[in-house]
Amino acid sequence: ALKEWNPGETDDEHPSVDLTLEYQVGKDAWEPLCTVTVNGEADTTTRPYYEYEPWRAVWADLPVALPGSMLIDGKTQYRVVETVPDGYVQESAEKPSAENENTYTFTNVEAVNFTVTKRWHVEEQSEIQTVTVRLYRTTNAQEKNPDVDVKVATVDLTGNSSHTFRNLPKYAPDGNLYTYYARETPEWDGYDVYYSDEVGGTTIRNVGTT
Repeated sequence: ALKEWNPGETDDEHPSVDLTLEYQVGKDAWEPLCTVTVNGEADTTTRPYYEYEPWRAVWADLPVALPGSMLIDGKTQYRVVETVPDGYVQESAEKPSAENENTYTFTNVEAVNFTVTKRWHVEEQSEIQTVTVRLYRTTNAQEKNPDVDVKVATVDLTGNSSHTFRNLPKYAPDGNLYTYYARETPEWDGYDVYYSDEVGGTTIRNVGTT
């Protein structure tokens, strides 16, 4: 199994990661066999499962037919799963292929949170509506365009309130920094809508015009 990090992660200091080998015991049922904790330093061990190179784990000499496992064509089915460390999200988990037989590749990216704050500036509280707010992301911070940028999530906000979207990827798969922002949709008639975008959140203010 290979442990990779998003190319936007320029810091060489990464947390250790647990990679667990599991074997199949039934339809959609798996049991853990053993875990390798990778930390960027090769192990010196006599165990058949270890970190053989930085961020590279191997499980050697596995039985073809493990007692207690489900057999398909007389063989035990194995897989590797990752325990994602705190502060990160799993960007991708590539399963074995014809080019990478018996090799799993896990890529992680730093996670960020983004808070949307809704404020109403009206004379009567009865004017306050429930609004739908949509979260967008782009790698072009200078040209935000809700018509073309990726729609990430939506939330309904009532009154003067806020909502935090958690565990969002900080970088795109190519390493470019994501910019997140939020917009009300649709904007209500009879109000001017003002947006204040910051790195960690957007404040939306509705000001009554009538």
